[in-house]
Amino acid sequence: MRWFPYPLLALITAFVIAACGSNSPVTEQVDRQELGCRNVSHALGTTEVCGDPEKIVVLGSHSLDLLLSLGEQPAALGTAISFHTGEVFDQPGEQIPYLGPFITTQPVYVGDRSQPSLEVITQLQPDLIVGEAGGNSEVYGLLSQIAPTLLWDIRTNRGQWQQ
Repeated sequence: MRWFPYPLLALITAFVIAACGSNSPVTEQVDRQELGCRNVSHALGTTEVCGDPEKIVVLGSHSLDLLLSLGEQPAALGTAISFHTGEVFDQPGEQIPYLGPFITTQPVYVGDRSQPSLEVITQLQPDLIVGEAGGNSEVYGLLSQIAPTLLWDIRTNRGQWQQ
């Protein structure tokens, strides 16, 4: 009778099982679907957004309009300097008259929409940052490191407002 090296067979079997049991993209895809992840296309690319964002930083009044129309409130806001100067929006009804009655929270002011305070935004730990691409394309990479960031083209009367 011939002797067979069972420890060697066990080692080879373990390697084969380990090689076949790697992290598969299918499992990762299922996990992302369970988290409610979706890819959103915007002016500067595509961004993955997971779950239902609760802390949302808004950069620009047009994006604020859209957020409020969806029934969501901003955690923080950056506007054009001509709209507001100060640290907080303590009286949104007066500081942004046409939107004031719809803002029911106390958003933190993060500065100008095109030069927001990255430090303040980082401290807030937002779930999502939305804004206007104009003026923000230079800081998009930094904003994306803080939270998923969606920047849209500004639609004016010269643009296609239906899109």
